[in-house]
Amino acid sequence: HLLRAAVDAAAEQITGEGEFALKIEEIRTYHVSKPLKNKLRNSLYTIENMEHILVEIDAGGYTGIGMVYSVHWEQSAAMKVMIDAFAKRMISQDSDLIQAHLKNAVIINGASGPTGMPTSAWAAFDIALWDLLAQKAGLPLYKMLGACRSEVPVYASGGWLIPVDELVKEALDYKEQGYKCYKMKLGCKDIREDLERVRRVKEALGDEVELYVDVNQGWSVKKSIMIAPMLRDLGVTYLEEPTEAQDYAGQADIRANTDIRIVAGESLSSPVEHFELMRNKGVDTLNPDLQKCGGVTNFMQVCAMAAAFRIPVTSHTLTEVSSHLMAAAPTATYAEYIPDWWDGIYDHKPAIRDGMIYLDDTPGIGYRFNHDYIKEHLTKR
Repeated sequence: HLLRAAVDAAAEQITGEGEFALKIEEIRTYHVSKPLKNKLRNSLYTIENMEHILVEIDAGGYTGIGMVYSVHWEQSAAMKVMIDAFAKRMISQDSDLIQAHLKNAVIINGASGPTGMPTSAWAAFDIALWDLLAQKAGLPLYKMLGACRSEVPVYASGGWLIPVDELVKEALDYKEQGYKCYKMKLGCKDIREDLERVRRVKEALGDEVELYVDVNQGWSVKKSIMIAPMLRDLGVTYLEEPTEAQDYAGQADIRANTDIRIVAGESLSSPVEHFELMRNKGVDTLNPDLQKCGGVTNFMQVCAMAAAFRIPVTSHTLTEVSSHLMAAAPTATYAEYIPDWWDGIYDHKPAIRDGMIYLDDTPGIGYRFNHDYIKEHLTKR
């Protein structure tokens, strides 16, 4: 009888029908329009607001949270419609069966294609489901994923196309805070202005802070190959998204013709796209985006492929969650941190000191939403 009871209990856990399964009881979604302190301009566009879609999933006495974002109100509104449609299908489902839910989401998204906005919308659920699973296990997410470490280096990401004196001041502020790496944007109409901005920042930072640059896909392949040696001579070690994200052959040409580190991946939307970029030898460092990948599940799959290619990985934004993944990914290096984008959304800020984010043992991702802030900034349109 004892053996039969043990077998039945194991079967119930596998099928999700036993007392250990967490059934999804309620899902709440919010569209928050967060005004930024300053307008942010890069080589392609200007950002005034961050548009956040937030998800809370209640199951078995736990609440898992997930989040996605956009820089356009209309795009976020469209994602919220998709998210609300997913939510209707998720009620009463077993929250533990994350791969099954991902497979169903792919089927539902079939008519819209395998990547893009539907994948980003699904990421909010995938993140929340992993938060629930880790809470149920009583583990922080990074340990649930099999952590390599509990402290993750972060780099300060800013350097938008602001007046150069303000740019230098920002870089020095980050240096004073203890960051060891600082990333700035390139994409001025005159390349000489870009180079002068780099020179000024590097001169101010000295050799104590590594200087990264990000073009946001703003250059052609030929222009990237021409400029990369000039950047290297100025002390730049890291060139991010120099050209169009899906131009795998072009990225490979740039990488083959410079000794500067070529970084890309944040604008790709599936493990398959990341595989093609790496297979074509288009990057020295991969920087997948948690949202565009479709959440934790696919992000960790991308990291596993990067490890097979022996390619280092750094994460793109969403630091509060991405830092957990960077603590578990085999070839992980830095997590990106963009101050202000998420400030106020959560109940507290990440524990960052001297360029390191310190993860604690709080079960799940370790954050809750700040509902006072949400109520104040809930979209009025």
